[in-house]
Amino acid sequence: MSFLQDYLILTKGRNENIQKDENPKSGFSIQQLEIANLSFKEANELQALSKENLIAPILPFKAPKKICTSAQEETDLIINSEYSGKGVKIGFLDSGIDSKHKAFEGITIIEEDFTGEGNGDNINHGTPCAGICFGRALNSKRIGIATGVSEVFVAKVIDNGVGDSGTFINGLIWAFSNDIDIISIAVRIDFSKYIRDLLARDFSLELSTSIALQAYRSTVRLFDEFSSIVSMSSITGKSSLVFAASGNESAGLEFKIAKQPPSTGKDFITVGAVEKKGTGYSICDFSNSEVDLVAPGKDILTVKAGGGTTTDSGTSLATGFAAGVAALWVEKLRENGRNPGFKLIKNKILGASSYSKLNAGFNYSEIGSGIIELP
Repeated sequence: MSFLQDYLILTKGRNENIQKDENPKSGFSIQQLEIANLSFKEANELQALSKENLIAPILPFKAPKKICTSAQEETDLIINSEYSGKGVKIGFLDSGIDSKHKAFEGITIIEEDFTGEGNGDNINHGTPCAGICFGRALNSKRIGIATGVSEVFVAKVIDNGVGDSGTFINGLIWAFSNDIDIISIAVRIDFSKYIRDLLARDFSLELSTSIALQAYRSTVRLFDEFSSIVSMSSITGKSSLVFAASGNESAGLEFKIAKQPPSTGKDFITVGAVEKKGTGYSICDFSNSEVDLVAPGKDILTVKAGGGTTTDSGTSLATGFAAGVAALWVEKLRENGRNPGFKLIKNKILGASSYSKLNAGFNYSEIGSGIIELP
């Protein structure tokens, strides 16, 4: 049975221009990224030939599952911080952005489309996430966290039915190549679509499931390695901090689903969502587990593509929130001419996260280090 599919092939190499620290991966860089149409056998043989090759089939991507929002009571956004993210560069990997929205006036937005569908936000996912991160006030009501950010890079890696791990990796490399400080990722693999595509080839359910599971494992491994390489100053000599949405596949306490790729990258900060209940916060029913920290992600006032505001929910919103708070931390840590790296920023943010606002009965795998706190 002939079976050809496109594979991502990343070749690692030692970058001698980068000084190593205690992390042995910090001296590695991406030497080559290519896409090859290979048979199942050829891909396995190529992987066996060299440990420097990271090979995985290209899997479909999509936005996390849409969450219904009551829109009856918006979560109040109260930001008490002397910092605004001034001078911090933020990157977004999402469905694009409505760059002409009033909430983004005065911000330099550099857009790059990797889907072939053109810039803009056709599915209204990237725009709300960007709004909560750095959107300006509308009608005297605060929208975003990092309102001092003036330069943003947006990689459009998904659209309606378009986008895959290839567009995602290319978008991430583009973001890192622009010396971005904070990157927000709110996309996930569409594993069920990949299985359906295999079944459409007339493969049996058993074979389709086995092929898909192997593809899933190799993709997780690729994102693990890739996150380590790019987070340790290996592309430009400057590190970036990446926040990734854990996903919205869980269904209450009975069915808590683990975080979904690409948030599985071990050097990405995985974000879950909490909601206001009574005087404290509780984990949202939809929020996946195995996260590093949590942020508000239910009934959040933000903006929508085409103009105006909306109330939205999901770990994508929580990730935009966390990325905005991280921008404030970067500004603070850069005071007095300091130049904080990946490790310092990450440790400060995780160390400052707190359980104090959480209602009793939480599970540590669902909330990680706690709710992200402002500097």
